[in-house]
Amino acid sequence: MIGASPRRKEDQRLLTGGGRFLDDLTREGVLHLGVVRSAEAHARLTTVATTAACALPGVVLAWSASDLGEITPHVPTAYGGAHKGRPWAQPVLAREVVRYVGEPVAVVVAENPYRLADALDAVTVEYERLPALPTMCPPIAPEQPLPRGPALTFLHDG
Repeated sequence: MIGASPRRKEDQRLLTGGGRFLDDLTREGVLHLGVVRSAEAHARLTTVATTAACALPGVVLAWSASDLGEITPHVPTAYGGAHKGRPWAQPVLAREVVRYVGEPVAVVVAENPYRLADALDAVTVEYERLPALPTMCPPIAPEQPLPRGPALTFLHDG
């Protein structure tokens, strides 16, 4: 049937509001989790404040890396990442430095998605920008500083 236009069965139901989606499902006691993500490509975290989010009604918890301690310090990479033959892992939440836009910085759990959205907005994150390395092509000029800091955490030194 290459090149043929198949008859679609779901359009009428979806276009007339009869579709059901995951957000339409509700269960008693379900909590909602959201992640505050870095807006910077490479920066030192100067502030990650979750106190205002915790104070909002309907918020169960708001955590940054400092709240986790060493509960789960790193998440193994999905593809078995390695650098110079040594496996590496990413922190669950960024601690001192963010390494890419979208890196998780804090998590919030709330009773419903609306309270969650308010709580995510209430988390304060402040950054001190560090030089970013946007591309490896063309090669890095000798005078260009390389990003420094805990970019990779090695699981062992073997």
